[in-house]
Amino acid sequence: MSSWKSYVIISGGLTFDEQILDDIIQNDTASNSGFEMRKIRSNVRPRYAHTCHVIEDTLILIGGVDYSDSPPGICFINLNTFEATEFEMPVSFLIEF
Repeated sequence: MSSWKSYVIISGGLTFDEQILDDIIQNDTASNSGFEMRKIRSNVRPRYAHTCHVIEDTLILIGGVDYSDSPPGICFINLNTFEATEFEMPVSFLIEF
């Protein structure tokens, strides 16, 4: 969860039946108009247990978990247009236990 302008931004997540989400949900705290779900126009990997940060008008999603063999990478989402660019995390950065 992050904040941007007068919005609270929630990204990704896990549903009660363990479906991984790629949704972006925003709530305008200034108007208290409730939650508005926004779909990203690009192919962003669904994820949960990630971090998200806002810098100026960009939402940055880092890492997380999905059901694939490699974790989600880093995603940059323009909060004005909801255009997204995703980069894979280099496997050499992963730690094996």
